[in-house]
Amino acid sequence: MATEDTAQVDCSIVSSVELWNQPAADWSGTATCTIRCASSGPNADDTYSIVVSNVNDPPATITLNYPNDNDTAFTNRTPEYNWSRSADPDNVTLLYHLEVSTDRDFASGMLINDSGINNMTRYKQNATLGFTTYWWRARASDNATWSSWSVTYNFTVVSSIDISLTTSVVNFGFLPVGTRNDTSDNDPSPFVLENAGNTELNISVNASAELWLSSLAPLNSSYFQTKANLSEIGSINTAKSQMTYINLSSEFKYIAAWFNWTARNDTITIDINITAPSDESAGTRSTNITIRAEAAG
Repeated sequence: MATEDTAQVDCSIVSSVELWNQPAADWSGTATCTIRCASSGPNADDTYSIVVSNVNDPPATITLNYPNDNDTAFTNRTPEYNWSRSADPDNVTLLYHLEVSTDRDFASGMLINDSGINNMTRYKQNATLGFTTYWWRARASDNATWSSWSVTYNFTVVSSIDISLTTSVVNFGFLPVGTRNDTSDNDPSPFVLENAGNTELNISVNASAELWLSSLAPLNSSYFQTKANLSEIGSINTAKSQMTYINLSSEFKYIAAWFNWTARNDTITIDINITAPSDESAGTRSTNITIRAEAAG
């Protein structure tokens, strides 16, 4: 017969000749089994130990969520990568390892290689991504063993030219003949333009028609002018932009250079300066201005 000193291990003799040792599931430790040979004479005992070492189970392979795989029109140049939370059989706090590279094999071109992401499934991109293709992957660790790498995803960053007029109407109200007014003092408010894309822009403007009826004030005269102005520091390259008034015409004229796209630096104002001709008749005057954006550089 065979007996054990713990219920976590079953020691038994099978078919009178085989000794069977069966530890309980997920148990580790040391157990002692005793075999007794009984006869009509004295009994004989033999004792042996069974040692079951704890085996660490690695975390489960994770699933990538964002950026999506094979996105060939990705426009977010500072994305926040995120992935599914890994499951760990031992229920320990996990670390995550994120790699982002311009090399599909991750042998070079590493942009992110962070293996100390503590129990987080998100990672904010700090450096601005260029216009190229990136590969990324992630894995989890229970501080003893790494999971397998996730499936590798790729995305391609492309330029996006997008502008928005947050103030699209300039209303001068009543203006006596022979007098001028402009928007540089915010009375009235100028046009406010936002770079809603992901790349630096050059901005040009034109007028669709004359503002005044007088023959003294055709397009491309000092009676109807425009210029760029800062509403946020660093929003444009002032040395290469039109910071003093120029005459508006039907031809597009360049007024703002290297218009920034990053938050807190992505807004400019476009000032308008008008002078009412001395012979202008009474009435309401209006015209449209078109703003064109092109990639800088």
